[in-house]
Amino acid sequence: MVCSCQSLSSKQQSPAAIYALHLMAHQPEQLNKLLEAIENGHQAVIKIDKSRAVPLKIVFDGKFARTDSNQNEIRLILNQDIYISLSKKATMISTDGRKWENIQDLQALKKMFDFQRGTIKFSLAQQPGQSVSLVTILETHQF
Repeated sequence: MVCSCQSLSSKQQSPAAIYALHLMAHQPEQLNKLLEAIENGHQAVIKIDKSRAVPLKIVFDGKFARTDSNQNEIRLILNQDIYISLSKKATMISTDGRKWENIQDLQALKKMFDFQRGTIKFSLAQQPGQSVSLVTILETHQF
């Protein structure tokens, strides 16, 4: 079943349809239903299952540098289920479909996902097989 209804937490009280992200790629009518629900002022929830690869494109446009607009996507593998609630009012995120946080609240996301320490690796390659890497360790106070 692609879509089911369930109620959300006190932060979002009206029932919302839940759409499985991996099925929407093969069933475009589900994406159309999701977009229509949002356009009509309803909530729609996308569920991304644990172990699914989520394509991400990182875009940076700053004073000193920017990313190449033609860069490839990064494949993020999830270690737990993720729910994303979309509406005209806000985009919320949850790990259980019950407790929701605003996707723009970095402190709340840090708590929800238990960000304590992470590693970001930058690699500069001039020729295949040759690269220089810089590894950065991030502590929670730096998020």
